[in-house]
Amino acid sequence: MTACGGGGGSNSAPGTLTLAITDASIDDYDEALLEISSITLIGSGGQETEVLPTPQTVDLLKLRNVSELLLRESLTARTISKIRLGVESITLNKVDPESGLVTETVSPPVPSRKVDLNPQGSLEIRAGEDLLVMLDVDLEKSIKVNDAGASEQVRFRPVVFITAEVSGLVRLYGTYTDDGSTTSICDLERISDADGIYEVLDMCVVLDETNANYFGADGLPLVDGDPASSGDLTDGNKVSVYGYYRQSDSGTTLAAEIIARGTGMRGEAFTTVNGIVADAWDPISRRFNLALTDATDIPVELSDGAKVFNVDGELVAETSLTTGTGAEARGAFTDSGNPVDPDWIQAFIAFSAGTQSNDSVSGTIADMGINDDVITLFEVDPMTPTCVVTSATTLFYSIETDAGVSESSEILLSDLADGDEVDASGDLVGDCLQATTVIREVTL
Repeated sequence: MTACGGGGGSNSAPGTLTLAITDASIDDYDEALLEISSITLIGSGGQETEVLPTPQTVDLLKLRNVSELLLRESLTARTISKIRLGVESITLNKVDPESGLVTETVSPPVPSRKVDLNPQGSLEIRAGEDLLVMLDVDLEKSIKVNDAGASEQVRFRPVVFITAEVSGLVRLYGTYTDDGSTTSICDLERISDADGIYEVLDMCVVLDETNANYFGADGLPLVDGDPASSGDLTDGNKVSVYGYYRQSDSGTTLAAEIIARGTGMRGEAFTTVNGIVADAWDPISRRFNLALTDATDIPVELSDGAKVFNVDGELVAETSLTTGTGAEARGAFTDSGNPVDPDWIQAFIAFSAGTQSNDSVSGTIADMGINDDVITLFEVDPMTPTCVVTSATTLFYSIETDAGVSESSEILLSDLADGDEVDASGDLVGDCLQATTVIREVTL
């Protein structure tokens, strides 16, 4: 990644903050439009610096399984104690797959329009260096449905966490640039941009193409083993690149796994489908059937060289696409032209979500467990206590709201106490919930 300053530099040389954004998905909706009004850096002495030039509306559901860059800012060396996210609104839409028209809209109220994100430890912007920070929006845990008599009341409690790294699979869309010695992806456009104001990030990310597989706009592999030298992929082409950030002596690069040539149209010129695997992947036909949310099935054919990843961005085998698992595929929609033969998606990438359940319980902690501190009892209602089992991998968070500002922090199991109001999510095994996440919510 190109960086301002270069070298070691002096203390007066600028450093660079690069913010990325990702999302954990939510069922039942096709769009989740989050309007971000501001992003403010708060220094160790309380000084504030606004880094979002204009409000942005992000479609979080276009960030299933991947992250993308939100902004990049050149800043003097400093210590950042927290990042304040301004949240104006959230709109959830259901969209008709054939017409593309919105058929249902839910706009949950946003009780807290400012969210303070506390990293584990401070964030350091150093002269001549690039700091990558991830904003992780957990949409499923953010949408809270409260039973209010005859109707359900939906509210949006922003569950957003921050880490000083961009991990997992990254997706970038921009211009393939070859200067004769280095290839990069430049003039980046956010695919999740949903406000109609299309800014181009004035930056380049250097590509390491060692492990890359190349595909055309039809979802099929480019024929030549070296598309750049053959002319199949040339300087100036629009491309989508999937890969991982890597640090090297020359800076941050994107180790590409997939490079898909687009058509030059705004946005990613490919089709994305989500659903449940109705028929498992077949190694002979290289197809699996995906049952969509509208109860229709569509065949997905993996092109030669297509790659499959899990929800953590790890490369997995095609055999992970088994019947009953959640899955997503991206590629080109192919019209068979034959009413007997169904249309299909020619895919260059797929994601296997496995059979993860998303059970949850909410209530007041009745007993933290005196004899075994990994067992907690939750009073879901006064007559039905529910046990929640935590482990070394369980994540604990606290969201405290005071005067319209929510503050999100990662905490420990030992920080919880009897009487705390919590939400726990994970897998229900027998009478106990095996918790992956526990969130304490406090209103001051």
